[in-house]
Amino acid sequence: MQVPSSAKYSRTCFTHKASSAILRSLRAAGSFKAGEILAAIDKSDWAGVVSSGIDHGSYMDSESFARDYLAVSLLKKYPNFDLGVDTQKVAITSFLESESRCSEINKRIVKPELKSTIGLSRESYIHTARRKISALLREFDWGDAALHFGFSGGASTRLKRKSGAPYYKYQGKPDTTRNNALAAIAAIQSIPLWKAEMVLRYGVNPRDWVNIVDGSRITTVAKSAKTDRCIAIEPDMNMFVQRGIGMLIRQKLRSVGIDLNDQTRNQTLAMEGSRFDSLTTIDLASASDSISLELVRLLLPTDWFDAMCVCRSEVGILPGGLKHPFAKISSMGNGYTFELESLIFWGLSSAVVELLEVSERRIGIYGDDIIVAQDAADTLIDVLGYCGFSTNAEKTFLSGPFRESCGKHYFNGCDVTPFYIKEPVETLNRMFWIVNTLRYFSSNRDVPEDYQSTYMYLVKSIPQRNRYYVTMSLGAEAGIWASFDECHPTFSRWNQMFSLKRLKPRRSKHRPDGAAAVLHYFNGIRETGPSYSSVEGSSQGIMLEKGEVRYYHSRQYVPWWDAAPCGVVLACM
Repeated sequence: MQVPSSAKYSRTCFTHKASSAILRSLRAAGSFKAGEILAAIDKSDWAGVVSSGIDHGSYMDSESFARDYLAVSLLKKYPNFDLGVDTQKVAITSFLESESRCSEINKRIVKPELKSTIGLSRESYIHTARRKISALLREFDWGDAALHFGFSGGASTRLKRKSGAPYYKYQGKPDTTRNNALAAIAAIQSIPLWKAEMVLRYGVNPRDWVNIVDGSRITTVAKSAKTDRCIAIEPDMNMFVQRGIGMLIRQKLRSVGIDLNDQTRNQTLAMEGSRFDSLTTIDLASASDSISLELVRLLLPTDWFDAMCVCRSEVGILPGGLKHPFAKISSMGNGYTFELESLIFWGLSSAVVELLEVSERRIGIYGDDIIVAQDAADTLIDVLGYCGFSTNAEKTFLSGPFRESCGKHYFNGCDVTPFYIKEPVETLNRMFWIVNTLRYFSSNRDVPEDYQSTYMYLVKSIPQRNRYYVTMSLGAEAGIWASFDECHPTFSRWNQMFSLKRLKPRRSKHRPDGAAAVLHYFNGIRETGPSYSSVEGSSQGIMLEKGEVRYYHSRQYVPWWDAAPCGVVLACM
């Protein structure tokens, strides 16, 4: 089902209707910022919509902050506002500026000019970080890395994203850079079926199994109305090898408490930092584009650095076709960039914490999301700056009641995470998403009823035939979130004569008639309600009993209960 809309943010598109309804509910609940955003929308002042900010330290309570924070965040990342800006040009310019900074860092590290910082030289922190990273990584083994070689599901220099699944990448002649060709051929030979296919199609000469390309292809993807995001699309076999190195680093980081498969640690530390004003959250600007080649040579063991150089793309092809030699070791799109930056930031952060001997030793690292003790933050920012990483002032919080990390936002320990409309709400799955995210947001508020009418408006905007009700475990775009009973409301009655009758809802509109509703029904008309127990050894699972009458779930009961968030309630089916 397609919802009529415009490519731009027009008054006729559902994106406008949905966002305006949410902003009006925020304004009615007391959000001053929501009124400002609505006024800007009425005047088609799109620059005012995306540039509106908030003073995190001027709020006294989490509820008023949460309302204003959602108001300024809702459309901040919407990419289809017409600001008269060439977003691709802005992104490419930023990319080249990052390259220029990496070139400067490469020269600086070769001929260092180290200054003292809080009693210790920067060399002290870098030396300690190098020692920690070396002890963690130990000797590089291509055999260990090969266990994790593999294709991703994204685009490559040979295939577009729609054909980026590994199924397609194992077909045909894969791309590789010249420096990675030997590793690529060895990888193909290590998989008998793949090798047999290559011999059958291209002959016995391994040189004919791969296609040599200059490097990665630089392109942009939508980020916001102000700028796109630059990414590097890697050759097939370069990514195949890079992922093996990245997975090795990921495994080794887990031994020091940094789990890149789980964001929970960072989120928990951010919550504590906002509540006790002890831990700080540091975010870096364009971190993945700022990992200079010489910095990696300095911090990592030689064998690890050499392995990364084997499979990196040395050249990037810009949109105009210009070949640009990289001053960085890798960029976003490379198979080990995320793990490498996490490793570097862990090494530098733990070195600063150790040498300063701060009492709070916990560290949170997830990519460029860094959490350290307040006493170590200023020194760490200085060391990071020397290494070429710029702090993102808008997303770095060293004091006050607010912290943000790994997609979670906290004010005085309360979850105030907003949601962002990052693409037009014009398909059924996106309509499900906005309904569910609003319900989840309201469930964390003190007065969730403030958003009930807006929630119902959004639900009723979905054609009734398309209102699918699902549990949260299926994701925000699979259907409208509901509790298990709301999704499976049928109960049957069984008496001692084994006659089955349907227990019908008490009114025509949907009212959940699962276990909770049956209990409510009996408690409303009897002085004592039925007993509630589980049936051991039965696929029925639960039983409601009143005298000689027993009520069983008419469907096979699953042993988990995936309740939808409380807050606004589901009132129409």
